[in-house]
Amino acid sequence: MKTVSIISTGNELLYGAVVDTNSAYISRALFPTDFIISRHLTVADSSVDLADAIASCLENSKVVIISGGLGPTEDDLTIEALHELYNFNIVIDESALNKMRDVFGNMGRTVDEADIKMVSIPGNSIVIKNDFGLAPGFILEVGDKSIIALPGVPREIEGMFVQGVVPYLYKRYGMKEKKFISMTIAGLKESEINDKIKIIKSINGSFQWGMTARSGLVSITLVEKIDGAAGDNTIYGEFGDIFKENLLLEGFTKPEEEIVYLLQRYNLTLATAESCTGGMIAARITDIPGSSRVFKGSVVAYNNDIKSRILHVPDKLLQDFGAVSQPVAGSMVRMITEHLNADIGVSVSGIAGPDGGTEEKPVGTVCFGFYFCGDLQTETKIYPGDRERVRLFSSHYGLERIRRYLRTLKKDVF
Repeated sequence: MKTVSIISTGNELLYGAVVDTNSAYISRALFPTDFIISRHLTVADSSVDLADAIASCLENSKVVIISGGLGPTEDDLTIEALHELYNFNIVIDESALNKMRDVFGNMGRTVDEADIKMVSIPGNSIVIKNDFGLAPGFILEVGDKSIIALPGVPREIEGMFVQGVVPYLYKRYGMKEKKFISMTIAGLKESEINDKIKIIKSINGSFQWGMTARSGLVSITLVEKIDGAAGDNTIYGEFGDIFKENLLLEGFTKPEEEIVYLLQRYNLTLATAESCTGGMIAARITDIPGSSRVFKGSVVAYNNDIKSRILHVPDKLLQDFGAVSQPVAGSMVRMITEHLNADIGVSVSGIAGPDGGTEEKPVGTVCFGFYFCGDLQTETKIYPGDRERVRLFSSHYGLERIRRYLRTLKKDVF
């Protein structure tokens, strides 16, 4: 069995000062292959602890991948740990050293003894060139097993993994890529999704699948266990029958991507008027290429004076109901769509906190206005949590309501 153990080294990881994204990246990269990730370990800056971890992982894995510990400082101990285990000669990678001299020379600096450590490798290893930094990686073959050491800088490890590690795994172990299907689901909890997937008979036994939750969305990846399973064109349709509008259209991973596509398809335009979200909805739309063809614009009316003077929300509405109210949200969206001549609009006004809440309107109260081709709708939601969460989930909901409206349309209507 082709198993992989991943070891991340660094006190900063153990203390929680830095989040280990390297292990996640490597796992994602290997997930749609015939390699199986058996464990992730995080080890302190100790050559003894790291050597113990490497030896333990090598007992149970065909490949051990280490990230970190290849720098110039005293706490970079990957080579020391490996030397304790295998007692190899340490040599200098001359190519990496020459590159270091050039880089330092352009900065008016010289290479010192500590820097030499960064280009030191086991004499019997295979070098992995680092086009993204200074420290090379290397591969140490131990019988039919391999230890792969990479720097801890995410940008460097990602580039080196693609350019050096993947070709090596193909060559030595005949790594095979499994075909996979990816899809994104919005508006449901992981537990709800899990229960629904279990009833889809066509994937049972044919796929290995996993879920990843991120910012109100859940990504589903189905990796085929049986050759040809991912070529079954009915899979996406079955998921559509189960999840309906919660399932993003095939090929999209974000609601805003689907929204821009559908607006273009139906020749519709969008405008936003935002208060507590501070332009987050507009920013997410304009992040998508092609949005300029469908997005008219936005007003961030954070202050009541702007709501009154720019969006022409009647002062009486602000006085009688307050800025965080459905009447005000309705007025905001009606005025922005009218002023910018947009077909669809969304407005948001809420109390993100930590202050400003009342018994009647607690922190997390958010009022929305929606204008759907002449149909004005308003509603109120309450999002528990801190300021960031309230704002984020408000932007999620505003976009999700627009996406779901667009999914109800038929192309021949327009």
